[in-house]
Amino acid sequence: MNGYDQAQLGGTEPTYLRTCGLAEAPFSVASDPRFFYADTGRVQQIQLLQHLIDFSEVLVLITGERGSGKSSLMQHFAAEAPERWQVCCIDVHALMSADQLILAIARGFGVELAGSEAADPNEALYLHLLALHRSYTIPVLLVDNAHDLPEDALEAVFHLTDVQSADGQRLLRTVMFCEPGIEKRLESGVMKPLRERVTHTMEIPRLREEDVAQYLRHRLTVAGWRGTDLPFSPRDIHRICKSAQGLPGRVNHEAHLALSKAATATEPRGDRPLARLPRLPHARMLVIAAVVVVVGVLLALQSRINTWFSGDASPPAAAPGLTAPDAADRVTVPLPVFEEKASPPTEEPDLGANGGTKSPPLTPLAELGEPLADAPPPLADESEAQLAPDETAPVATPEAGEVTPAEPSPPALSLATIEPNLVEGRREPQTLTLRGSGFSERTVVTVLWADREKALPPGQVSLDSAEQMRIRITTGVTPGQWRVSLTDPQTAVVADGTFAVVAPALPSPPPVAASPQPVPAAAALSLHGRDWVLAQDPEHFTAQLFASYDRPNVEAFARTNSLTGDAAIYETRHNDRPWFVLVHGSYASKDAARLGVAALPAAVGRAKPWIRRLDSVQATLTAPVAATGGAAAQAAPAPAPRAPQALQASSHEAWLWGQDPRHFTLQLMGSRSEANIKSFIKRHDLEGKVAYFHSRHEGRDWYAAVYGIYPDRAAAEQAAKALPAALRELSPWVRSFSSIHDDLHQAAP
Repeated sequence: MNGYDQAQLGGTEPTYLRTCGLAEAPFSVASDPRFFYADTGRVQQIQLLQHLIDFSEVLVLITGERGSGKSSLMQHFAAEAPERWQVCCIDVHALMSADQLILAIARGFGVELAGSEAADPNEALYLHLLALHRSYTIPVLLVDNAHDLPEDALEAVFHLTDVQSADGQRLLRTVMFCEPGIEKRLESGVMKPLRERVTHTMEIPRLREEDVAQYLRHRLTVAGWRGTDLPFSPRDIHRICKSAQGLPGRVNHEAHLALSKAATATEPRGDRPLARLPRLPHARMLVIAAVVVVVGVLLALQSRINTWFSGDASPPAAAPGLTAPDAADRVTVPLPVFEEKASPPTEEPDLGANGGTKSPPLTPLAELGEPLADAPPPLADESEAQLAPDETAPVATPEAGEVTPAEPSPPALSLATIEPNLVEGRREPQTLTLRGSGFSERTVVTVLWADREKALPPGQVSLDSAEQMRIRITTGVTPGQWRVSLTDPQTAVVADGTFAVVAPALPSPPPVAASPQPVPAAAALSLHGRDWVLAQDPEHFTAQLFASYDRPNVEAFARTNSLTGDAAIYETRHNDRPWFVLVHGSYASKDAARLGVAALPAAVGRAKPWIRRLDSVQATLTAPVAATGGAAAQAAPAPAPRAPQALQASSHEAWLWGQDPRHFTLQLMGSRSEANIKSFIKRHDLEGKVAYFHSRHEGRDWYAAVYGIYPDRAAAEQAAKALPAALRELSPWVRSFSSIHDDLHQAAP
């Protein structure tokens, strides 16, 4: 967090800790992972971010207003990172230069620098990221307060995210936590090219009013609160939420002020919580309570009052079984004898078998101006008896401010049935009814299927009562067993239930022309393969939507997200493993591709699909000429590319233009500095053996060195294995000359 909260809350210990029974400050400005509140919106955001880092090359902006909890979210996300990641968290500031930033990142990843003066942090960091890449470890950079970075340091973050291995794989995943103002910075001046490199933008959701109540309860509980009710009324919570605008930092501030004001307004009374003291009963409640007490005392003294008005003050005889105390110990308040309120008795009741004296007739209270309507019925077999002072008959009088008795505890959370329990698979949303007990607005609903899970947002959950709720989900058409898990975040109680998704039945035949086959939708999904990709115009564009090591996952993504039109799944290699990629559409221009992406389902669009030229996609597949086999496909790789001796990019590029676009080469290294490329060539004694060229990569200068001429991809891969060890460690990237020609064309003035 930043200075906003420090200035607001200050650094002194809150005055309400002792009186509220708290062990520590519940609304401190210090960022403590124990106080992180994982509401549904943040849980979904974390799950999506984890998925993107695992399966995409990302640079993500997480934006939120000051006080929205960016730092807490970053720390929680880092703490939940899987072992396959190496995470570096840095908190930046407005005075941090680009060199200081790179040095901080290198140290954050644990890079050992042999002397701060002599070592080059850029090179050391690159080698470290490359080593992580080879060990199948994903390096993740989390930057807090990225909006404070000066221009050169902000550019350094973007350039670092561009660092690639020789095979073109980005080595770093970057997530920047910043205020929304960074968007305006990236859209202006020299910073504008950087905005195109951002793959995803997410906004931290604000807390709703019901979330604020749970948020306050969570923080108070962590701090030691043991009360059953919050020390805030519903009106207080509404005021806090409205004033804070759903921002957790401001909620902390408002709650802190409310408790502090309560602590200074009055002193605690007994064991009553301090925060309850400001909620004193209104004057009306005090009057009602006083009237109840007075009526109770009058009823208790009814017999004595009757005796006074009858003129006979002699004490009645003791009831059977009671021993009369001495006169000195007697009290003046006798145990009352109540009569039926219908009519006053005309004759004295007999006191019992022991022949006690009879009391004189009672004068009705109605004649004395006192109401009798609320008098209780007579007590059977009871007579007046005098009690010792310590045995005064109790009178039931309500506590001040108490109107009704406490309600019983709500039933525990349970899930009895899910209806229907057999769900026909569909690509459109369906409603399921859950029945059980203990349902509430705070109940978190999670759906699990096929090794995947999703916490449903509030828009997909409808609470009908404490025994029934409805959820709206899209199951797709793949049969399988699904599970619904309900969680009460307050009590940590979990209740589970299952249902089955079955294959959809064939549609009923139309009334005019019956047909046993289902009629396909006009815009049904046509899922193609590698051949479809190779058959497309290489100058067209496509949208890459999803990629995974597991082909069924890719197929499920295509179908469960209700895609339509042409799409293709093709296989390539990633980290020496089969890698399946889903692309959608073939568009004549990049603008047309953007329009196509905008028309995709919202869930797909939120993942920011990658728009690519089809020739770059085709270059990753086996060229059609090589697929036919023959002598050319079996030819041995050329020992060297017969590159020109001069170390000028222009002469090398002319040579590259003369190569057959259907052939392949090995890209050994890429850099934004031409001097680095020349140094690399000299260091490895590659003059005359490699060619290098200039291109543009995401709006910036880019230089790459390539080696060899090979008739097909397989021959190039075989040649890569025969390279010297120092070059093999760079993981050479097999690429076609057609893709290099495209780079040269785009970089031409």
